[in-house]
Amino acid sequence: MSTLIKRGNVYHAAFKSEGGKIVTVTTKATTKEDARRFVKEAGIDELEAAGQLGSLTNEVVGRIKAGGKLTTAKAVEKYLAACVANTESAFTIDNKRVNLHAFLRQQRLDSVPPSAISADHIRAFINDESTPIKLGTRQVMLINIRGFLRFCAYQGWIHANPAGEIKVNRRALSHDQLETEQRKTFTDDQVDTSLHVTSPVGVYANPFWHFAVQLGWETGARLEDIASAAWASFNEAGFFICHLRKTNSRIAVPISDKVDELLCEIPVSAKDKAHLFPEQHVIISDVRRRSALSQSFGRLCKRIDITDKSFHCLRHAFAERHRQHAVLVALGLDLVLERLHRRGEITEQVRVPTLRTA
Repeated sequence: MSTLIKRGNVYHAAFKSEGGKIVTVTTKATTKEDARRFVKEAGIDELEAAGQLGSLTNEVVGRIKAGGKLTTAKAVEKYLAACVANTESAFTIDNKRVNLHAFLRQQRLDSVPPSAISADHIRAFINDESTPIKLGTRQVMLINIRGFLRFCAYQGWIHANPAGEIKVNRRALSHDQLETEQRKTFTDDQVDTSLHVTSPVGVYANPFWHFAVQLGWETGARLEDIASAAWASFNEAGFFICHLRKTNSRIAVPISDKVDELLCEIPVSAKDKAHLFPEQHVIISDVRRRSALSQSFGRLCKRIDITDKSFHCLRHAFAERHRQHAVLVALGLDLVLERLHRRGEITEQVRVPTLRTA
C-alpha cells in the first residue's frame, strides 16, 4: 500500500517501483483526506497490490501528475489545447487532431494511458501497407505523433518518446507513393485572363479575387494570408508586410504600383476597419469553412478553361520565377537580365523581386 508523506504543506504519495525502489510523487493536496482521495482515484494501491507496479510505474506517475486516471484520448485534448495556447494556426491544429485520432482509433489506444503507446503501435500505423497514403503524408502523421508524445514526456506522463527513432519504411511503399506530385504553375497568359475576367468590367467581376490573383502572383502569398490581410500590411510604401498565419514569421515582399492602385479601389468596411476583406477573413479563419474559398477559386478557373490549377499554383509560379532568377545569378547573367529589362526587351513578369525576411 502507498504511504502518504507530508513535505511542507503538501502531501506526497510513496510507493514501490520496479526492483523495490521507493518513488514519491506529489499529490498537490494539502490535507490528508484529499491526498487519500487522490491516491484512490489514481488507483495506485490497486496496481501495487496486484503486483503490476513494476511495469506500470510510469502510468502511476502519469496518473498523479494528470490529476487522476489519464487516457490517451484525454491527453490528446490537453495537447491540442496547448497548441491553441501556443497560437498555432487553426488549420495545423485541425490536421493534428485528425491524424492523432486516426492513430488512436486504428491502434485502439483511446482508453489506455499514454504510457501504453509503444514503438510497435506507431510503426504499425505509419507503415500500414493496406492504405495508399503517400510518403509525404506519412511523414506528417509521424511528426504529429512525435510532437504529441514529446508533450506527454514534458508533462511527465511518459518517461521517453517512443516515436523518437521511428522512420517511415520507404522500402514498403510503391513508386507512386514515393513520388511527389509535380508542381503546377500559372502561366502569364492564365494570370492575365484571371485578372481580366475578375476586373470591374470582367464577366466574373470580383474585387477579392482580382486583388488576390494580382497579389498572389507578385508575392507568392498563400490564400489564407491574402484573405486575412490587414490595411496595416501595406503601411510601408512598396511592400506587403505579412505575419504568416502558418509559421508566425514575418515577411516583407515588394509590390508593384498595380497593387497600390487596386488597394485604392477597395472600400473600407464599417464593421471591420482592420482587414481589406472582412468576409473572406471570417471564412478563412473558420476551419470548417475555409475550404470554401479554394473551391470558389476552383470554380472560377473552370469557367475560364484553366484546369488542374489551384490558388496555390500562383505561389508555385512565384517560387519558380525565383528559382530561375537564382540560376541566372549563379551563371552571372542577372546583370544581362536587368539591361534587357531597361531596354524594354523583356516583360515585367520576368523581373523577380527580392524577398526580404525579418
